[in-house]
Amino acid sequence: MLELHGFALFFVETFTWNLVYATSCMFRILQILANELSHQSRNEKEWNIKLKTFIALHDSVLRSAEILEEILSLQMLLLYISTILALCLGMVVLSLAVNEVYVLLTTMAVFGYCTFQTFSFSYLGTELIEQSEAVADAIFHSKWYTQKLNRQKDMCFLMMRANKPVKLTAAKLFVVTRDSFTQVIKQAYTIFALMSQFLDDTMG
Repeated sequence: MLELHGFALFFVETFTWNLVYATSCMFRILQILANELSHQSRNEKEWNIKLKTFIALHDSVLRSAEILEEILSLQMLLLYISTILALCLGMVVLSLAVNEVYVLLTTMAVFGYCTFQTFSFSYLGTELIEQSEAVADAIFHSKWYTQKLNRQKDMCFLMMRANKPVKLTAAKLFVVTRDSFTQVIKQAYTIFALMSQFLDDTMG
């Protein structure tokens, strides 16, 4: 049962990672489509088809990212809280059970998994922000200002739509990024230091 539970947990985590990564990849596709809009040689009909394709795909990706953020918001908060507790308790165990090999190995395994899990989501959260921001940059660097006046207006409209980056948050309290992972490590160490001082005072 424990093996099945572990396999199911790993499968769910992998599926969630792939969802976030796939959303980031969709923003990369939008960057490619934005570069294709810069070709002045296209006739109006062909250019309008490319424009409509870009807008439709951008809408779909933004909706997907919004739904993904709503689904994962609470999960991210619980993940960060559980990681802080796991790292803190793990450091306490490592400092106390020095001679217990099995306990040390088990604690290190949990320690490593929690760290890897939180870092993975933090990395993907940063990737999601960067790739969504890169869409507006791709439109700007596509030399939109050299296009015809009506195309310039359309490109400016696309830039305004793409200017707001997509974010993965933890219950709207903070944004999931690599910086938030660093804060988790700092918080865990701070709590561990306080607990160690409390234990020393109690034992003393």
